[in-house]
Amino acid sequence: MANATSRGNSTKIVWVGCKLPHGITLELFDDTPSTSPMQSASGVISPLMFKPPPTKAKVTLRGANSVRNDYTLRALSQEFYPYGVTPVPADFWEQWIARNRDFAFIKNGFVFALDRERELVAEAKQRESERTGLEPLKPVCEEDPRMRLSRNVPKETQVHTDREWLTKLNNMNGK
Repeated sequence: MANATSRGNSTKIVWVGCKLPHGITLELFDDTPSTSPMQSASGVISPLMFKPPPTKAKVTLRGANSVRNDYTLRALSQEFYPYGVTPVPADFWEQWIARNRDFAFIKNGFVFALDRERELVAEAKQRESERTGLEPLKPVCEEDPRMRLSRNVPKETQVHTDREWLTKLNNMNGK
């Protein structure tokens, strides 16, 4: 569910799809000018001395993995859902996207919004094959395109399990 600290005056919502597995928190900040930085005794101004502007509104988008961890009827009825879906106030989304449309996850379509949930679900199904690079590795390394086959890796760069060390650790832990 969306974590909206300020909903504004609008009751209209948009449905935001997020393919990032962990989701993301979107924030709007007050436009008031920040206070001037404090100077240290040596007269040096550090970026760490600036206070961040106060947060005006915040919404946490559900990620793709949130559906797998959700025990609602929606999650149980879906075999595979490549995007997390979050209802977001339309005015918040318009303000946030106006300032942040150049982020890579927006440009690549990993986070996008539509007016209706049905349209978002249809769009998510069309974009199912797109990859973020954050997907979990497949258990069988040979099936995962991101893993190099061990027969093609030079012997000196291959990684092997140290079975003796694992046995020693298990014995130390009482296993």
